[in-house]
Amino acid sequence: MKKLLLLCLLFNCIPIHSQNVEFVKTSYSKIEGGEMGKENFTFSLSNGTISINDLDYNTSEKYLYLELKNSGYDDEGHYFIYYSPAKSPSYSAYRSINGLKAYKFFFVKKGGELLIIMELKKKGNSDPKVKRYFTEKGYNSVSENNILETNFDIRGLITESKTLNDLMNRINFSFEQQGDKKMSDDGLFASVKYDNGGTVFPIVTYTKTGTVQQIIFLIPKTESDNIVKKLISKYGTKEINGEELIIRDSLTYDYRVDGEIGILVIK
Repeated sequence: MKKLLLLCLLFNCIPIHSQNVEFVKTSYSKIEGGEMGKENFTFSLSNGTISINDLDYNTSEKYLYLELKNSGYDDEGHYFIYYSPAKSPSYSAYRSINGLKAYKFFFVKKGGELLIIMELKKKGNSDPKVKRYFTEKGYNSVSENNILETNFDIRGLITESKTLNDLMNRINFSFEQQGDKKMSDDGLFASVKYDNGGTVFPIVTYTKTGTVQQIIFLIPKTESDNIVKKLISKYGTKEINGEELIIRDSLTYDYRVDGEIGILVIK
């Protein structure tokens, strides 16, 4: 099992008020698989609408129907706020044209300076795309350390999903498929690995008919331990065939550890 490295992240740039971003300028950007480049934008977020201005081309856009999904401190002690698409009838019509977008903002601390804005974008049946925008301080911090952590909210993804389909929908929105499907020896199942540039890797197993059979999450142990503790505190455990499992309605969680990696199997 390949070990995942927990990467460091330092933060810097603007205060937030009432979970809104009043105004911030970014000077660099990077798409998945691309190089860091000079690109100037301003961002503001208010009442579920994010406004983005491209200062190089003097263009602007607004994206509506965002809602605060989560906020708090990650394991490194950095504060984040995460806005994802709101669920509403009016939004369904809007997203068919504009696609799905989510934004995550990373700060030194609550009320502190901003370092990175991470944008996740998906339209139609296309794979999700991830782009990161860096303030000057953010760019300098990343350049000095030559490392980057996306701080994806895996805890919310797992604990808030009630079915395998719900999990799969969230994976499709926030991750990209890596490589081709790998068939089992008997040809009955196919497994696909997903990646979003962070330290969490879902591996999804499908049946021949395309039904999701199970999802395995490879997660840094410090974070996976916290997730499992939260699940146990809410749902308890049950011994089945000699194994201690967590049962939550239609979902079963089987947790294992390999070195510094937590392996959470969900069926």
